Amino acid sequence: MNQWMSHLRFVALCFCTVLVAACGGGGDGGPPPPPTAPDMTGTWLGTLEDPNALMHTTSVTISGTSITEIRVNGLVTGRTGTVTMSPNAQVFVFTLNDGTKGAFFLDSNLTHAAFVDDEFNFGVVQKGASAVPTYADADINGSWSGIAGTTTDFNNFSIDSSTANCTHPTCTVTDSSGPNTVTFGSVDTTFGRWQSISSTTGALVAAFLSPDKQFAGTYACNGFAGFPGTCEFTAWKKQ
Repeated sequence: MNQWMSHLRFVALCFCTVLVAACGGGGDGGPPPPPTAPDMTGTWLGTLEDPNALMHTTSVTISGTSITEIRVNGLVTGRTGTVTMSPNAQVFVFTLNDGTKGAFFLDSNLTHAAFVDDEFNFGVVQKGASAVPTYADADINGSWSGIAGTTTDFNNFSIDSSTANCTHPTCTVTDSSGPNTVTFGSVDTTFGRWQSISSTTGALVAAFLSPDKQFAGTYACNGFAGFPGTCEFTAWKKQ
């Protein structure tokens, strides 16, 4: 009898052990790890306006929080740096190895970005794009929405929602300051840049499209003596 009872205890113990394991109990691994913070890992291709308003192609390669390579017109610049997400998930700040500071303003999918630095290089890049296309005036037509941002130091940012409705040559932009009307000239067909002066505020305005023409980055600047505090930057996705 004692031998039979011992056998039953052994079977019951095995059954309970299997049951606990199947239900995920009995482990001491603790809670699951928190989700990984978003980053910009990948190669981003697009166009760049330099401080002299000359246009170039550009690419930026990022791995985690490291900018590992920047090319302009296909040539390696030697610039590298770090990039981290700000308190706003659509704004990433960067510092390059020569001390240049700046920011990326991204769409909600983190696949397109407008960028600007403290030397006033400005541009638009798209993650994974392979080539910059030819642009036409009508590429800016449509409804756009996203964010508008301002900063005085590339450390702190004020971010609001922003929209635009465009039928070339006119765009009506609406953000926290109200509606503004911009009448653009013809596009730079090689680099996808439209330029204007706002008829509402007198600001110098430029708009740039991504290689897939589904994202626009813009700046509107009321003078440059207090740059970047005199400018507003937008990141819009086509609707």
